[in-house]
Amino acid sequence: MKKSVTLIVSIIIMVVLALIAWTIANFSSADLEMTTRLLDSERALYLAESGAEWALERLANDSGFRTDEVHSLSYGEYRIICRDPEADEEGDVIIEAIGYVPTQSDFRAQRQIKVVVKIGGLNYVVEANNQFNWYLMHSGSSIVGDIVALYYNGDGDATFNESEDLSVPGSGERLILTPGTYPTIDLTYFEAKATTIWDNAKVTTALPSSSANILRVSQRDFFTGMTQEVVRNLTHNTWNDNDWAVIVRVLSNGRVAILDRNIGDTWDSDQIRLVKRFFQNMFNQNIYYVKGDVLLDLRNTNLTFWYTNIIAEQDIVIKGRYGILMTTRTFGESWPSLATKYGDILSLQQPLGSTELRRLRRRRFGGLIYSEQGEVSFNYLWGIGVMGNDVNFDGRIRLRYVSSKLDSGGFIFEPSVIVWREE
Repeated sequence: MKKSVTLIVSIIIMVVLALIAWTIANFSSADLEMTTRLLDSERALYLAESGAEWALERLANDSGFRTDEVHSLSYGEYRIICRDPEADEEGDVIIEAIGYVPTQSDFRAQRQIKVVVKIGGLNYVVEANNQFNWYLMHSGSSIVGDIVALYYNGDGDATFNESEDLSVPGSGERLILTPGTYPTIDLTYFEAKATTIWDNAKVTTALPSSSANILRVSQRDFFTGMTQEVVRNLTHNTWNDNDWAVIVRVLSNGRVAILDRNIGDTWDSDQIRLVKRFFQNMFNQNIYYVKGDVLLDLRNTNLTFWYTNIIAEQDIVIKGRYGILMTTRTFGESWPSLATKYGDILSLQQPLGSTELRRLRRRRFGGLIYSEQGEVSFNYLWGIGVMGNDVNFDGRIRLRYVSSKLDSGGFIFEPSVIVWREE
């Protein structure tokens, strides 16, 4: 009897334990399934976010980028749709990113986000990444179009962005720049499109034996083929008249240059560099790309650059008081008149002319004047757009924004996200 009771109790205990084990197993299975679903959902969201970031990176390098494509990663896929906004949508570009785990055709989890993007452009008549100094502008100056700068200086004192600083003559909005929105220039774009590339900005050291108007170096053929170009003293690091000269004759297997001015012994052992000099009219050259400095020589004559645009890697300097006229095409791509990535653009001398208008007409530019990292300084200017890290104006200035002449090709704009939300 006792054995029978013991057996029955044992069976009951085993059944209870089995029920407990079965219950625990079911709970564990449900918990595992829920955990897996949550993990798959998070992975799908991560895939969608990765796709959106990829599209934003592409837009940063190409504002015209549009696509509808699927990419695969180790644990899932994402579909990217990058398109123009519809009539009821804001922004310049819409990104729709959908993450799938494990695949688009057979997914366990799906998450979708939508990104509304604002793309920058050449939208301002003046854009200064740092300071816009206009307090030396003459009366009668006018800047028509929107201006954006980090700091405005219209009265010459040390306090910026006061009401008088923002009261730039002309019309249009006077805005404060948001840091990080200034576009960069893609030099490879312009070099690829260039009709002519000048690649002779060689650097060496002047020998101590240089004197008067004779410049000597130890490097054979350094000056060969450089007659009528410019040599610059890099050590002095200015564009003062005693720190550059025109090469008028080359001797001694390119080791000796006869210059158009005396340098005495002030260049001895200094570092020097060859500079591209423009001193004749140019027609239909499209882009003339210079891997170094540029000097536009207006000391003896007026210059016309008809459908010719100069893109340089270093400084662009205008010397002399005669006139310069640079035109751009009214159809197709409209490239900058003058642009540089690392250098300054300087026109500091007052042009010739018995009246303000005559002087103004000697500095006429039909395209953008742009420096990414340097200053842009003009004494008299008639044009359509100026951009620089610092922009400095003197004399009479006449600018009027013309959007058709400010092509954004060759410039990189950082996309600005207006909306980022999950759908």
